[in-house]
Amino acid sequence: MVKFMIFLFVILEVMFTVECDELSKCDKPNTCHNKERNIEYFKYFLLVQQDPEGFCYVFNCMSDSYSAQKTWTLHGLWPSNDKSYTPYKCCGPVNDSFNMSQIEDIKSRLHSVWPNLKGFDIDFWGHEWCCHGRCAKPLLQTEHDYFTKVLALYNTYNFGNILNSGKIYRHNEIGYNRSEILNAFDNVIPEAKFKLKLECNRKMLNGTPKLVLWQIKLCLDRKFFPTECDPNETDTCLNNEFIYYYKHQEEHQ
Repeated sequence: MVKFMIFLFVILEVMFTVECDELSKCDKPNTCHNKERNIEYFKYFLLVQQDPEGFCYVFNCMSDSYSAQKTWTLHGLWPSNDKSYTPYKCCGPVNDSFNMSQIEDIKSRLHSVWPNLKGFDIDFWGHEWCCHGRCAKPLLQTEHDYFTKVLALYNTYNFGNILNSGKIYRHNEIGYNRSEILNAFDNVIPEAKFKLKLECNRKMLNGTPKLVLWQIKLCLDRKFFPTECDPNETDTCLNNEFIYYYKHQEEHQ
């Protein structure tokens, strides 16, 4: 019976297709950006990765999220202009719908490095394609183009590996200056302080409210090389406070 249920799940996963307009979390009033899709439609990309330990401490994930993920995972690749106008939910024909069969050959890798920490992976992938991936045309023309490119970028810029190489380690009692975190990226991304944006939330840690790092965004040009971010791009880790690279402890589950 168990084997049959696993087989049925696999079949249903492969057949999974959803019209992008059905993803309510992607819909916003008057944000159907149906302009011509040309290279000038957006200025740069944001490669966004999240730290499962920090993310789950801040946003209360499913109980097994801490143990299942040991390194930074993907959030997405977002065509962007600036904070006030970001291509989002670019409208398109019905064949723009998210179709799991189009990425079947990379499914196992997606489950590994692009999980949904608070739900089903397929829902997360569908959201990222419908809300962001469709806006990447014509540079990334198809659903498969989009997901394979993001995986390749993740292999090149794995934020968890870069932090470790730069001697930024998890610790709940010792915080880092913002400059220390950014400098850790310099060997891989020269002048990283201009090309990265850090995301923090204030959470109680050891009885004191502290800034917990949970997400980093890398700005990439239209050829997918690191570039300076728009000054309006969101950054929520303050310059004048220590930033904590959270280390999961069993009692926080």
